[in-house]
Amino acid sequence: MNDLKFACRQLLKNPGFTAVAVLTLALGIGANTALFSVVNGVLLRPLPFHEHDRLVTLWESSPAQGVDQQNVSPPNFADWQAQSSAFEEMAFWTGPNDFNFVTQDGPEKVRESYASSSLFRMLRVEPQLGRGFLAGEDREKGPQTAVISHRLWQERFGGNPEVVGQSLTVDTYYRRTYTIVGVMPPGFQFPGDTELWLPAGWNGLPLNRRGGHWLNVLARLKPGVTLAQAKAEMNAIQARVAQQNPGAGVASEVSVVPLLQQTVGRNMRTALLVLWGVVVGVLLIACANVANLMLARAASRQKEIALRLALGAGRWRVMRQLLTESILLALLGGGVGTLLSYWGVKVFVAASPANVPRLAEVSLDGAALCFTVVTAVLTGIIFGLAPAWQFSRADLNEKLKEGTRSASAGTAAGRTRSLLVVAEVALAAVLLVGAGLMLQSFAKLLTTDRGFRAEHLLTVELDFSVAGFTSWVHPTETRPQVRLRELMDRVRQLPGVESADSGCGCCAGGISPRPTYWGRQAWRL
Repeated sequence: MNDLKFACRQLLKNPGFTAVAVLTLALGIGANTALFSVVNGVLLRPLPFHEHDRLVTLWESSPAQGVDQQNVSPPNFADWQAQSSAFEEMAFWTGPNDFNFVTQDGPEKVRESYASSSLFRMLRVEPQLGRGFLAGEDREKGPQTAVISHRLWQERFGGNPEVVGQSLTVDTYYRRTYTIVGVMPPGFQFPGDTELWLPAGWNGLPLNRRGGHWLNVLARLKPGVTLAQAKAEMNAIQARVAQQNPGAGVASEVSVVPLLQQTVGRNMRTALLVLWGVVVGVLLIACANVANLMLARAASRQKEIALRLALGAGRWRVMRQLLTESILLALLGGGVGTLLSYWGVKVFVAASPANVPRLAEVSLDGAALCFTVVTAVLTGIIFGLAPAWQFSRADLNEKLKEGTRSASAGTAAGRTRSLLVVAEVALAAVLLVGAGLMLQSFAKLLTTDRGFRAEHLLTVELDFSVAGFTSWVHPTETRPQVRLRELMDRVRQLPGVESADSGCGCCAGGISPRPTYWGRQAWRL
């Protein structure tokens, strides 16, 4: 406590030095705290499922063709489910997709997924109200039931506890009415940001096509089964399936990926860790800056330190006093850095692209505050150790002489400062080279040949479903293609338009028999 009181007096006696050091440290510690919050929320925090580390995604894979992860065909899924012994259970889903939830005020967009009946059970998530899907609802043309999210329940049904049993109309590939059988708990929106789950039997996909790859598959490993064992078993099963179905487009292998790794993505993990490494480099530069400041300040206290040693203070006692001052300084910088990191997290979340996963889970929580305290203490030790070590072994005869220049720290102190400057320049050079490579890569991306001339080219997306257009298979309803052709004819007549064309937005150029819900138009001026 005496060391702490004395350190406070010393910092208050030098407000200019204290302010500069605290601000320098606050920038470095605050940036690290903000990045830790992002990394913790995106990469480190467990998924909100029971024993999430046993959940894996399964994909068809063909390394020889350069295909790492491909959706699974329904017959292949059935074979996996029947022959595999490494998993407790398997489930699948398609989506999520944007479809229309039909209300009295008109259609409204809702994120919808078709799910097998085992999905909720395998995730160990029970509905807050009602029930999930039954096994019979997996079958094609089974009961038209629906499960809604907690948010959809609150926003569209006012949190009515009698919502189970009510009907809702969804304009998917066809306009159908479903009976609500369950409401999921708050925060559950798997997969993605799904708000409405429909039974898999009503997804409108042919389920007997071996070459039709459209299922996302999730499985739970049995206790004691490793990822490598599961992969070996699945590859053996897939080899038998491929041998039994030659020419059916069956992939050669199965990719088994932990759900957390799949959710985050390999590229996103690398990008965040590299960014965090850059921010750590900035903190080390800040430490070197403050260490130089501490050396310069300690040089003016040489006689004070020598007098302490002459009066019987041990070397460790002097080092402890100087380290207390540096750690206190770092904690003050950490406190200011926490405020900066609060805004930094908000800026990062707001500026991040929409494809960054789990951004909603990023926050400045208790783990981030603990990280800040630990970082501040380590930072204080790092930048305070050099001055403490240097000046705790002072030459008493030399330092206590009258007329000794207190501003001179001697040859050893000069070497220490030189080493710190070299370290700062080296770290700055590394960061500058990295920034230059990043700018070079960005410039190459901007000049990449896209295969077409992008100048004077405009694109527009039109969603016909919000106007009440649905499937073209209903002869009583207006086909959206007719209106689209009329619109494109009018666009071609506009002054300044050189050419205009349109494409299907959901069925891959007309390959799929599903109706066109929206189109992508482009015209060149």
